Amino acid sequence: MDKNQKIIFFFAFLLFILLIIINFQYAWDDCAITLGFSKNLAKFGLFAPSEFSETVEGYSSTLWMLLNSIFFTLKLNSFQVFMLAKILTLFINLINLFLFYKILILIKSKQNISDNEFDQKHTSYFIFFSLLIFLFSRSFIFESLNAMETPLYLTFVLSIFYIYNKENKNLKDNIFFIISGIGLILIRFEGIWFLIPFLIMDAKKFGLKVFRIKYYYLWLIFWLFTIALRYYIFGELLTNPIIAKSSPIFKTEPFLSNHLNPFLSILKTYSPFIILSIYLIIKEKRFAINLKFFDTSTLLIICGIIFNLIIGNNFGPPDRMFYPVIPFIIIFIYSSLGSNFLKITKNRIILGLIFIIFVSYNIYSVQTKQAISVMKVKEINEGIEQIQKLSAKQKITYAGPDMGGIMLFGNNLRIIDIAGLCNKFIAKNGYKDFDKYIFDIEKPDIIEIHEGWTSLSGIKNSERLYLNYSLYIFKGFALFIKNEIIQSLINKNLVDSLMYIPQSDISNADSVILNKFQKYKILKY
Repeated sequence: MDKNQKIIFFFAFLLFILLIIINFQYAWDDCAITLGFSKNLAKFGLFAPSEFSETVEGYSSTLWMLLNSIFFTLKLNSFQVFMLAKILTLFINLINLFLFYKILILIKSKQNISDNEFDQKHTSYFIFFSLLIFLFSRSFIFESLNAMETPLYLTFVLSIFYIYNKENKNLKDNIFFIISGIGLILIRFEGIWFLIPFLIMDAKKFGLKVFRIKYYYLWLIFWLFTIALRYYIFGELLTNPIIAKSSPIFKTEPFLSNHLNPFLSILKTYSPFIILSIYLIIKEKRFAINLKFFDTSTLLIICGIIFNLIIGNNFGPPDRMFYPVIPFIIIFIYSSLGSNFLKITKNRIILGLIFIIFVSYNIYSVQTKQAISVMKVKEINEGIEQIQKLSAKQKITYAGPDMGGIMLFGNNLRIIDIAGLCNKFIAKNGYKDFDKYIFDIEKPDIIEIHEGWTSLSGIKNSERLYLNYSLYIFKGFALFIKNEIIQSLINKNLVDSLMYIPQSDISNADSVILNKFQKYKILKY
């Protein structure tokens, strides 16, 4: 990058940091699920949502869970680990930005760029715009806030890509290459999928001799070992979240819509650049894009598309399941503009204006498309603690669909995950026999359930909810407490009842349930 580009990038980076500071309190609740498992492993030696819950692999990343469990063994409390995880993911994402920069330089070095002024400027623009687009992509911003494993997931993909395409690899490079592959398998179950492009490229280069390459066998054996270990510990070949997300619980839209939505979302995110690329390709009749070096990155993009088409919709921030291939999508889009595009000053201005629109939309998106946060769910836990303290119960059985903040900050709980990610029965059976499972087998002391989940689970139609539970409003959340607990509190003069439910008091409850209850409880404390 030239001097002016470095100055612009510096101020753009400051804007990014400001955006992170403004939104730093936010993290998607699902991130705390993994941190909750880390806490319980460190404190109780259990792979469970809480000390009184069943053993289940309810986290999405083994490596991230184990890494954060180390912080708990150092006697850090839940909030400290949560903050540390957020800082760590931001730091890892900045490493990803640096790795992407190294890859962009590597790409240009492979293309035998001449010393003439335009070629040097084009190289500079390629690096400058690619880094800016990545820095202000929705997924980069969200994953810098979410305290999840996704940034580390991308780190392994970028490291493998960089070392694979690097000339004159030494022993240190080869060792790190193999370790990165193992890390990719450990970070998420499907991580092995993103090693396939490198196998295909080696098969293209070496033909049948590819079967002599030992690290592919090492990775495969290690992946099979993790499956065997999973079966030994949990009795399952797949993680519980994968089983749950394969069930009808998460397939609420028509089949085609469900599986196309992630792909359509990523097209929408980068639509300004894609539209410009298509226009230029048609205008210049460039119907064959030269992608000699981009073979590996193109295969990674294809793997990302296939993976997202298979899994379909996934809850959470937009584009997050495409994150391991976002840098390669940016490379592909930029390369499709053509080398002559930036010769004209007007075109550089057009690209700059499109970038401003892109950044503005993504900043707006980060402010408005935030899924339920850890700290919001933590407020539910405060209500649980209040009930637990007033009732003097040693253990509370809690059922609800948003688990992260409860798992991370709650104590002395048995947790029933109504969404199924951390619950074997619901993951396998969906909501078949849900009424019987909840009210006859688990018999939760407190239930929190809100719109969407009330319809999916069918609990809004369960008479036993209305007969056996009372409604308690806490910080806008509707909590349903067992009548026997409420009665014990009434006997202690700790409860007032309000006859009418002001809708403005309740942010999350289903209107059908509210209309049936007609009144709610206020606990005195």
